[in-house]
Amino acid sequence: MQGYALAGPLSEKIVEGGTRVVADSNPRKLNRNFCEQAVAYVKPVIKEDGPVIELEEGAQPVITNLNNGLLVAYLVDQGSHFKYVAGRHLSSAGLMQVELHQRAVLNLDAMLESNGFKLYEYGDC
Repeated sequence: MQGYALAGPLSEKIVEGGTRVVADSNPRKLNRNFCEQAVAYVKPVIKEDGPVIELEEGAQPVITNLNNGLLVAYLVDQGSHFKYVAGRHLSSAGLMQVELHQRAVLNLDAMLESNGFKLYEYGDC
């Protein structure tokens, strides 16, 4: 059972099992929290000749080109799926792309370390 009740600047969400979770309903803080959970997702650059999907500005995923044949996108685990950090999340959170990248790499490192792996810096990316 899900329900919401507003209480000033905080919203209270009752999740399954009756657990109450209080979260700030300020969009800037919500988007900042969302962005701070992002994990770096490294992908190779793939040149395709197929159709291009046009997204409106702000809906486009934030992508960092490492200029070495690799791109970094930023994903947030939503439990049943991953969600890309889009430009609108970044601008609403008041974050710079470099700040998102640094946080997401730290999050990736923590995730890998918790599974027995280690992320090492290489080069000057």
